[in-house]
Amino acid sequence: MAPFDEYFRAVSTELVDAYGAADGFEHQRDARAAFLETFLEAVYPTAYINEGGEIVDASGKQSNRAGIVLYDQHLPVLSVSGHDRYLSAGVHAHIDVKADLFGEIDHALSKVDSIKRLDTDRMPIDRDLEQRDHHFTAVVAYDGPDPDVFKAAVLKHYANRTGLSSCADLICVLGEYVMLTTYRGQDPGLTFLQTEQDSLMVGFVNLAGAVSTNYWRRRPLIAAYMNRTEAEQF
Repeated sequence: MAPFDEYFRAVSTELVDAYGAADGFEHQRDARAAFLETFLEAVYPTAYINEGGEIVDASGKQSNRAGIVLYDQHLPVLSVSGHDRYLSAGVHAHIDVKADLFGEIDHALSKVDSIKRLDTDRMPIDRDLEQRDHHFTAVVAYDGPDPDVFKAAVLKHYANRTGLSSCADLICVLGEYVMLTTYRGQDPGLTFLQTEQDSLMVGFVNLAGAVSTNYWRRRPLIAAYMNRTEAEQF
């Protein structure tokens, strides 16, 4: 067994067992806390992990209140009276953690919609790199409806979309299935996978790829957040 297989299956089992032992989490924050402590804080520096607040782009658009934001620790968080705003240019990924997706799919995807509308305010360092003008956004849940019901609900939510850029990049229901949005290749679109015990691993591989691309190969356009970028010399 490859190292990723063993690790992510073990962590996924631990998360699902905790969910079952608690007879399902009573509050969404309990699900988020367990996901943070058991998984996310073990694979990413805690300085990159932020909760709550909104994401704002240089044009002034802002998202709904975010769940978990993987954010570049070298960029500022605008905090006023304890209310945090994250610059769109510093967001590596957004993750919304749900206890379950029963009756929650439209709500979860509406939050994704509010983030997908934002400009990323970044430019590729490598000119050959595909310019993706939207944030990587994921939804992770401990439980969800039957695969056919889930798929029908997602497709209904996106029925009138003309492109893929506003769709969630990843929806992961632990121990069951994954939805991925593919932008290139022979068959771009929404892909629904019965990943079972490997759901967390498949989700992480896609999340890590997005974070690495943002960190290594894109530069934040910080000056875009300012109206005045030039001044007379003296």
